[in-house]
Parts: sequence; structure tokens; C-alpha cells
Amino acid sequence: MGAVCSCFPGYRLDVDQRTCIDVNECEESEPCAQLCENTHGSYRCKCYPDFMLRPDKTTCKSIESQSTLMFSTYNEVRSMTEQPITLRVAWSVNDSKIAGFDLNVHKRMAYFSTDVEDVLYKVDMDKGEVKSGLWVQTPTKVAVDWITDNVYVITRAGQYGIKVCSFEARMCGLIVQANPRETIRALAVDALSRRLFYATVRAQSFNEPITEINMAHLDGKKHVTLLLKRGGYITALACDPYKRELYFVDMHTKTLQVFDYRPSSSGVPRTIIQKGNVVMHPSGLTIYENQAFIVNIGSKEAVHCQLFGAHTCKAFNLNILNAEDVVVDGATRQPHATNPCDMAKCHGMCVQADYGYECMCGDAFVGENVRCPKEATNEILSSALLNDEGYSDHHESTPHAAVTIILILLLLAMLCTGVGYLYYRRVSQGHRDFNINLHFQNPLSAFTSVGVGGGKFAGSMQQQSGISSTTASFDGDTHSNGGSGGTEKKQYISPIYRFLRNSRNDSFSGAEILLEASAPPDETDGLATSQRAARSALVETESFYTAADTIRVSHDDDDGARAKHVA
Repeated sequence: MGAVCSCFPGYRLDVDQRTCIDVNECEESEPCAQLCENTHGSYRCKCYPDFMLRPDKTTCKSIESQSTLMFSTYNEVRSMTEQPITLRVAWSVNDSKIAGFDLNVHKRMAYFSTDVEDVLYKVDMDKGEVKSGLWVQTPTKVAVDWITDNVYVITRAGQYGIKVCSFEARMCGLIVQANPRETIRALAVDALSRRLFYATVRAQSFNEPITEINMAHLDGKKHVTLLLKRGGYITALACDPYKRELYFVDMHTKTLQVFDYRPSSSGVPRTIIQKGNVVMHPSGLTIYENQAFIVNIGSKEAVHCQLFGAHTCKAFNLNILNAEDVVVDGATRQPHATNPCDMAKCHGMCVQADYGYECMCGDAFVGENVRCPKEATNEILSSALLNDEGYSDHHESTPHAAVTIILILLLLAMLCTGVGYLYYRRVSQGHRDFNINLHFQNPLSAFTSVGVGGGKFAGSMQQQSGISSTTASFDGDTHSNGGSGGTEKKQYISPIYRFLRNSRNDSFSGAEILLEASAPPDETDGLATSQRAARSALVETESFYTAADTIRVSHDDDDGARAKHVA
């Protein structure tokens, strides 16, 4: 055996097995968090501006103030600090789920949308107060261009699209329109490189869905497809503006992957983490200080993973199950840059473009000094915002409000028609008041005596049922009996006499009672001949009772009960 050659750490044997060459650790193992400089036999880690190297000589720390982790949970956005560990509610909304939010760290403003209101809100991060709102139809996810303070939001007005909104110009404009069968799931902005990223999922009838990651300029021009993945389902995107890397999580493959979007990149994504206990049902993703923060739906814990080296992950408790979006409130997450719109003379909205800026009036691109019509604005007045009203100052009301108003008017019209018909029926039947009327069926059994006199007519009537007879006196109608030349009146025995007599002191004073009496049966059996003849003559000459005759009986306190035949 001969001699065996070896090399010092940081070197390796060349193909001749005798020569030692330097190992480029920066390319082979990615040992540094941000920048790596290869040296002979070793390497040196560096940091981007606004960061400093930690004592471990590997990781970088922001030189700005302490950062906080902010995440949404149904109708609240909470803020969590690590040292010391604190948790507070940054802001909340009433009975609405927060669909998406993002921050402008330097201006201390946040922007969010809800799942039930067509409003994009602007809120003071430190005070938790809503400052203003813009009308956007069905907004969802939100991303901020922190240089111009423009806000990009996914909308679901018929087809999915992306709008850019400016609270300074008080308007929004559509810059991306998805295909009819596509759903825009995630959104991210790199304001430093002036790039917009969004993930779409295209449904297939009999095959697995197709997911795409697209890149465009911040004015929506020059679309490029970075990734086309069959069977994937990308739910969140996040940018590292320093490295120009785009991170995304896939719910189907349960992976965290990264894509380098620099012009010199290979265009092939790299898988960083593929662990089922880390990426389960990801809903939120953010990048800060070379760590990825991931939130999973249905889990009380969030995870943060190193984006270099061994890619170790650690979990930390959120104490909630419904966390969705997550964002780090740290100044170095949004590096400073010159705002090109400071030199613009746009009357409407100014957005960053590939080389400078573009002016917009609503959905249209216009030249400088072109005045925008009033209809292009989307601002919601503060009074309408506080009252949770829809945007109606510059736009028409939504179709739902119009349908509701029409239904209410129809119901009112039907109610008025019904009341009018009932009143007409009552008037046509002669009922013009609301007197209390009681109707009784009073079959009179028989007359027991008949008399003819010059003043009052006295008589009595015996009921066949065996009830003791009761005599009642009425001022009845006057009837003439042909040959007698006088006036004869009928007096009869009635079962309701006791009721009428006892009701003088009751609460029925002034009431009218209608008595319906059927004609008495022919009961002449057992009567004397003279009585039978007198009865027959009376029935023939005076049809005082006919079938279903009606007697009106009125009662008052002074005169007692009175009965009147009303035919």
C-alpha cells in the first residue's frame, strides 16, 4: 500500500486524489441565514442592511425595535410578543369574520377586509381605530405596497380578480382578471422589486385541479407563469424582498417550498420542509429574519422554521383554533425605498410600474394631469362606515337592497288593499259603527192568552219545556186590527226576560241586542174554541212573528230594556 492523502477542514481532494481544493460551503450547505462569503478553507456570514449578525455568527437580527407577531382569529386581530410574552387584541370588528389583513409598518396603518361587507378598511395599528374605508365588492386577501401605500386585494365580483386601491386617491382599479373557472387563493407583493404574485386554482371536471403561481408588475402588466402544478393546492404566499425569493405552502403535498424569481434563477422550486406535523392545513405564512411562520387551521400552535441549514422547526402556543392570516409587525420586513409617485402628477391613483409609475382613473390607465370623474371614486363617508352601511354615496345600492325595498312595498300594498276591502264590505252591509250585538235564537213555544185593549197589550206565554214562565214588558210596535179601531200590542213570555231585567245595572248600558225569533209552532190543541178562533184571527191579521224575525232590544239605565221589531 502507498500513501493516502487527506485535506484540512474546508478543503477536499481533487480527482487526482493528491491535490486539495477549496470547498464552497455557501453553495453546498447554505450555512448562513442571509449572505454567505466563501473564503479559503472556510466561509463568512453577513447580513443585509438593517440587520446585524448575532453572536452565533450565522443568523441575523433586525436593528429596528422589537417585532410582534400579528394573527387573525375570526373577528379579531391579536398581537403577540416573545420577550416578555404578551398577548393583546390589536383591533376587532362586530360579528364579522376577518377575511384578510396586511400592515404598512412604517406608516403604522393596517388594512383588512371582512367576509360580509363590501369594504376595505384602514385602521390605526396603535389605537385600533378605523380611519376610513373604500367600497370593494366581496374583498378577501390583502397585500400592501409599503412604498406607495397602495393596497392590493382579491375580489369576487362575478369572476375573481385583483384590484389596487389608494386611500389617498379614494379609488380602486382592476388590474388582474381571472378566467371563469379559476379561483385566486393567495396574494403577495414585493414593493422593492415592484412585483405582484398570486396563486390560482383551476377546477377540472374529471381530473385533479391545476395550481399556478403568476407574477406581474404592480400595474398588472406583463404576466408570467412561474409555476404550473397539477394536483397541488397552494393556500399562502410570502416574499423575501432581500433575497428575491417567493415562499409558498401546499396543502395537498404538505410542503413549504421556495422559488427564486431573480432573472438569473433556474426557475425550479426547492422543497424546504416536508413534514406532516408542520404543514398540515396551512392558512397563513409570513417571512421574517430568515424564519417562516406558519399557521394551520384547527391547531392551537403555530410553527416557525429556519430557512437555512438544517431547517429546524419549533412550535409555539396561540391558545386558539381558528387562526388564519399571520403577519410580522417588524420594520425590516418592509425595506425602505424611494417612492416614484412623489414625482408624479396623477390626478387619480398612482401605482408603481416596471420603470417608474402609471396613473389610473378607476380601471383605466390615463396620462398625467387627466382629471378623473367623480364616479371613479370609491370612498365611503365616515358616517356610513360607522353605521355599517353599504357604499351608496357614489354608487348605486346593491341588488339585495333593491329587492328588499321592493318586497317591503309589495307587503304594504297588500296590507292596505286588505284593510280597504274589509272596510268596503262592512260599509256595504250597513255596519257603520262598532256596537256590541248579541244574537240569540229564541223559539217561542206558545201564546197562552190574547187580549185587545186601548192602551197596552198584556199577555203571557208558557214554555213547553217546563221552565217556569217569566213575564217581560216591552214597548212594542203598534199594530192595528182592522175592525177594532184601537191599537193592540202583544205581550209575551220570554226566557231572556230575566237577563234583560238583571242587566239594568250591568256594563251593557246603551248596548243593543238582536233577538232572532222563529215563528211559534201551531199549538191549538187543548185550547177552547173561542181561544183557538182568536189566535187564528191574530195570526192572519198580524204577522208579528215570521220565520227568522228579528227584534232589536236596547237597554239603557233610565228606561230599562226596550224591544223593537225590526223585520
